[in-house]
Order: sequence, then C-alpha cells, then structure tokens
Amino acid sequence: MQRRAVLTVLAAGAVLGLASVGAVDASAATPCLKPAKVRVQQLGARTFLVRWQPPAVSKRLPRSQRISLIRRARAATYRVVRSGQVVGQTRRRAMRVSVIPGRRILIRVGIVTRGRKNLRCASLVRVYAQQLERADLAVPRKFVARELSGTTARLRWAVVPNAFAYRVFKDGAVVTQTDRVVMDVPVVAGREYTFQVAAVDRAGRLGPMSRISALTTSVRPPSAPTGLTAIATNDGAYLVSWKAAVRGTAPLVGYRVTRNGEVLGQTRGTQWKVTGLEAGKAYRIEIRSVDSLGELSAASAPLNIELDPPPPTRGHARAFLLASTDRSFEDFQINYMNIGRIYPTYFDCTAAAGFIGRDDPRITQWAQVRQVEVLPRLNCQSSAVLHRILTEPAMREWWLNKIVTLVRQNGYQGINLDFEKGLWSDRDALTGFVTELSSRLHAEGRLLSMELSSKVNDDNKQHPRSGIFDYPALGRVLDEGLIMVWGFHWTTSGPGAVSPLWWIDGVAKYAASMPNSDRFVIGTPMYATDWPPNAGTSNPAKALEYSDVTALIARTGAVPQRDAESGELFFTYQASDGRHEVWFLDVEAVRQKHAAAAARGITQNFVWRLGEEDERVWTLPSLGGTG
Repeated sequence: MQRRAVLTVLAAGAVLGLASVGAVDASAATPCLKPAKVRVQQLGARTFLVRWQPPAVSKRLPRSQRISLIRRARAATYRVVRSGQVVGQTRRRAMRVSVIPGRRILIRVGIVTRGRKNLRCASLVRVYAQQLERADLAVPRKFVARELSGTTARLRWAVVPNAFAYRVFKDGAVVTQTDRVVMDVPVVAGREYTFQVAAVDRAGRLGPMSRISALTTSVRPPSAPTGLTAIATNDGAYLVSWKAAVRGTAPLVGYRVTRNGEVLGQTRGTQWKVTGLEAGKAYRIEIRSVDSLGELSAASAPLNIELDPPPPTRGHARAFLLASTDRSFEDFQINYMNIGRIYPTYFDCTAAAGFIGRDDPRITQWAQVRQVEVLPRLNCQSSAVLHRILTEPAMREWWLNKIVTLVRQNGYQGINLDFEKGLWSDRDALTGFVTELSSRLHAEGRLLSMELSSKVNDDNKQHPRSGIFDYPALGRVLDEGLIMVWGFHWTTSGPGAVSPLWWIDGVAKYAASMPNSDRFVIGTPMYATDWPPNAGTSNPAKALEYSDVTALIARTGAVPQRDAESGELFFTYQASDGRHEVWFLDVEAVRQKHAAAAARGITQNFVWRLGEEDERVWTLPSLGGTG
C-alpha cells in the first residue's frame, strides 16, 4: 500500500506565512533585504528543491532609497544554508539541497552582503524530510531516439505509472534526470550513440532500463567555394581569390587549395598565392571548404591557368650541368638560348654494381619546355664494377633494362654514359653492351651518348684509360661520342696546361678519320687549377671557378700571361705555404681550342661544365654566340 509523501514547512517553528516572508522592513534604519516566497519541494528521499523570489521592496520608502534597493535586489547573490552549513551560492532563484530522511532541517536563504561572512538578513524555513515508500516501476515503453540536427538528438518515451522522474543514459553514462517524457540531448555529428531511459521513484530507486535506441548522427559538409578568380602578380605567380562558403553541420575552419590535384596548403582566408608555375604549362586550380570535423566540400568549379610557352632555344651547344649545385642550373637558365642539349649529373653506380640517383623535375622540365634535349649522365668510374656490368650476363641484362626503363619513365631524349677507367681487356664487352643498349633506345626513338677518353691513334690498345674505347666500332652505334680533351696536367701532377693545342689537333685529326666522324664531339673544360708548392699525390691542387680566379687576381695583384702552346692563362702568387701556380681558361683560350678542332673538321663542341666559366664564352659562334 502506498502512502502520499507529506512535506511540512515551518518558519521559526510555526507554519510559514509566505505573504510575510522577504518583505523589507521599512522601519529599520538600514532596510533588510530578504528573499521572498521561499518554497521547498521534496524531489526524492534525499533531495529538496528550494525556490524563492527576489526581495519585495516597500513602496513607503523614499524613492531614491527604493531604487537603490531594487538595483541591489536584481544583482543579488543568494546563499543557501542547511542547518548552519553553507550549501552554496547562486545568482539563480533555486538550488537543490541534500537531506537525511526522517529529520527536521532548518534552511536559510539570504542575500550575500559584501564584507560579511554571515547572513544578516535571511528567510528561514523548517522542513521535515519524509521517509518515502518505493513504488513498483515498469519499463519505459515506446522509447525512441531521433536526430533533430547534427548537434541535437530528441528522445521520447511513454509515461511510466508511479514514476517520479526519468533518468536518461547516453552510451551507458547518465546524461541527466527529468520529469518530462521528451528530452533533447546534445550530440556530435558523424558519431554513433546508444540511448536508454529508466523511471525513478520518489525514493530515488531506479526502475528497469528501456530498450536500447541506437542513433548515428549525420554530417552535412560545407558548400563548395564559388567565384574563383586569378590575378597575375609581378613575380610570375597568381593570386587566386574566391567567395566564402556556407557552413554545413560544423563551423568552417578553412579552405584547401589544390593545383592539378596536388594539395598546396590550407588557409582561413579567401585568397591564396599560387607559385611555381612554369611557362608553357596548363594548371587546374580547385578549392575545397573544410569544417571543424575535417569534412571537405566538393571541389569548386576549376580555375584554369595556362601560361604561354617560353621562347625555344636556338642553340646547338652541348653542356654538362652539375645537378648538385644551384649555380650550374642558374647558369643554364641564363644561357639556354645557346644550348641545344644538356647532360645533368643525376645517376651513379654503386660499389655493389647497383644504381643510385634521381631525376630533378625542376631541371628536366625547365629544359624540355624550352626544347633543350635532356640526356642525363650515368656515371661509373670503377674498373671492378664496370667489369661486372659488362661481363656478368644477369648483371648486364639488369643494367640494360634499368637504363631503358629510366629513360622511358622520365621522358628523357636519351642517356649519357660516363664509363671511365674500364679495363682494356673489357673492350669488346663494352662495345657489345653499347651496341645492345643503342638498339633498344633507338627502337623507342631515344639517343645514346658516351664519354670517350682522348687518343691520337689506336696503337696502344692496352692503354689504362683509352684502351677500352674502340672508336670505329663505337662510332657506328653511338649517336655521339664526347671526347674529353683535358687532363694533360691534373691535380696530382705538376702545374701546366690542361689541354695543349697540339694535343687537341691530334685528337681531332684521329676522330675526323673515323667513318662516322660527324658523331664525335670535342670537349673543353672550363675549370681552373691552383697548384701549391711541391704539388703531387700527397699535396694535390685545388679546382677553382672563373670567379674564384678573378677574385684571387684582384687580391694578390697577379698579372696573368697567356701560354702560346695551349692558349690558356697562368700566373703565380705567394701564399703562406709558398708559391702557387694557377692555370685557367678565358674566352680566348676556349676560342683557340675550338678553332684547333674545327681545323681538323670536328666542329661540334661540349663544355664541362655550366656554372664556372668565363661568361664571355657564350659570345663564341662555336657555342651558339654571334661573335
């Protein structure tokens, strides 16, 4: 049998007259503000809800004083005290208070006065906490959870007889307790949730749980940006702008910018400077909105930017480009109109006969869009490694396939082989390797180029550097043989010219006697060499660039002289370790060397390397200049 809970509210031990509670005492010297209409409701066996109204200010007070008290009442902070113990403070007009069933409790509600620890004026109520009987509770029926928005779910269930309240659970954890049968619960978009509800009786006992209602909240992505426009800037880039997108489920946090599908970055603004655009290419710029959940919008309508192609090269010169230095590439960019073919130093063999290196698209694409042919250098200068590549069948086949695939995948016009220091005994093996590689490359419309050690005849087939190169046989299968006519003096020899004119004459004469003499090209070095005192293996010379030489001349006051036998310049200077001797090439030295080769019928030239030369060499007709 159930008993109805009885709540007794007393004021100072008597029944409380609510009309008299909280009035301001008009006769007092300092009016006392007390909360009005204090009411107490027992929510459960151990919980009361205390409610009150702001103090009522007597109209009999002077107007100025009444206005002051009204302002104080509106801004009041209330303190609730239970049997002498502070429960808490609030600016609101209600507070839950824990109680012990079966006890009488004195509750005081007063306004906090600045500078006072105790309440000077307060409304008092005495309450009795009833022992509440437990009720039999049923399972909440017709429980369902539905999404209102990406941030709110609405729960609804049927009334449970004898229920005092309902406790709501989200993913097994209590959300809150309510006396209604409809409740909105905050959620996050794009997540899965489980909800349940159970009835609670006045004694605080929890009834059986409802069925589980699962819910997956939806996500509405932001809209795509619109109105893309682009304005060219002075530095060759484009400033892309767009209109702001409309948020979806979650707030916008930025915009993601792509160029031809590649993400360039993300910004909170509505502008982005697109750089790195190359002449002669087309670009597709797209923008996507991004929200705080990481959701991306659809791509904007593409903005297409197409740059006019640059002027193609008019040159025919051949030049090696040292890919490891920006200076070499910058020199190529300045003088590309003279150059028809470059050999960037991309690839090398390893001690285990492997293959290392990579393409540099910055160089390759820049050259090709200007119609300069790219034949990367594949460097291998180890006798042992070359012997394996040329003579071991499996290794030979692997290298042939690797080279052809490399050229094909990177879109090169061909490949350049720098196979120096090969054994003279591998002469036929090298010719066979080059013949097979040439056949495979020519089948795909590609070129094969190769460095050749210089020789004036083929009498010494066992020469440690040139013996491996069979000029007549190689001339039949190579598209070009680059003859390295330098190193007559080197870093560990004594000082002297790197390529005497009489030596160039002999090398060019021999090359011109070949059946395919038009395929042979004479090479010219453009480096300088600084020999120290007693130069040799233990005290090698130092390689210098042309700018280093001019700075050294300016610092030491040296006066260069021209060597009649080579056309090269040389001078000496005194350093802390003794007397140094420097040899170098200027525009006149290069002119004389090209003239010596041309006199024998070899008119094609290449240079080693871009980035360290006397810039005046590009005025020479032999290198595409106008003289």
